[in-house]
Order: sequence, then structure tokens, then C-alpha cells
Amino acid sequence: MSCRCGSGAWPVRFSAARDRRFAGAAFDLAAALVPDTTGTSGLRLITAADGSEHLDIRLDPAAGHLTVDRSHASLDTRARGGSYTLPFPAKQRPGSPVELRVIVDRSIAEIYLGDEQVLTLRFYPLGEGPWRLQARTTGTLRSEFAVEAWDLTQADALREPTLTGRGWAPTD
Repeated sequence: MSCRCGSGAWPVRFSAARDRRFAGAAFDLAAALVPDTTGTSGLRLITAADGSEHLDIRLDPAAGHLTVDRSHASLDTRARGGSYTLPFPAKQRPGSPVELRVIVDRSIAEIYLGDEQVLTLRFYPLGEGPWRLQARTTGTLRSEFAVEAWDLTQADALREPTLTGRGWAPTD
């Protein structure tokens, strides 16, 4: 799925044959994002039906880093929040897609930035789902993204993506 996004939060839109919700809490997601150079752009994995739990993955081209924020990833008071950053050379390639791969197995997330770096972290969502994906951007321009996701709890997980699509999020 691909999309052009402006600032704000927008659900990842899929074709009528696809749902934007994940069937399970174990999945493999591949995304290509062309971030808005005037702000941050990224994906939000919403793990509670009311949106109160979410894991944010943001690209900041001006600062040259990717941030994974788990401050709202769990309503469990024992869970720790915090943000983690990885550098990426977006300043050298403005307007170029940044490839991400996110592998989640319920409370563990591995985020691969292109083929350069990886970040592994724990988060403890209490929400029973279904989990949803949202494209977000804070800049004044537009961000583009393409997403494919595979549900790893299904026996045929490697045969066909659970979610595919392209999208955009307009500015506020």
C-alpha cells in the first residue's frame, strides 16, 4: 500500500479486499517511507481498541535519526516507557524512500532500518486487539509510504501478505 501524507494521523488504507487490522500479535511488516523533510513521519502500531496503547516509529530527516517511542506502548504500570534512536543518513538522500522492516512477536519488536541497523525492544501491550496501523506525519509537506504485512500466526503466513497497500497522510 502506498500513500502521500500531510501532517496529522491517518489510518493506513487498504483495498476493499484487505483489512487494516492485524489478525494476530505476531507479524512481519515491510515498509518504505519517503519522509516529509519539514517534520517527522512514521508509523503507529495501535494495540488497544481505544488507541490508548501504541508504539510509535518516527523518521526525522532533519535530525537524521529514527526514533521508536514506547512511552504509550503499555497501560501496565510495571512497564517502562522511553524512546530509542538510530541514526540514518536521510540528509544525504532527501526524497528517497527509507526502508523499514518490523517484526513483532506479541511483546518483542525488532525494527530494521534498511540493511544498516536494527533495534530490538520489549513492550507490553495489554490491549486484546485487533491491532491497527496508522501513518503519521508532523510536517507541512507530504509523506509517502508503502506497506506489506504478514500475519505470522497463520500456517500460510509466508504465502500471501495479510495487509498490502500504499497511502499518504495530508497535512493538518
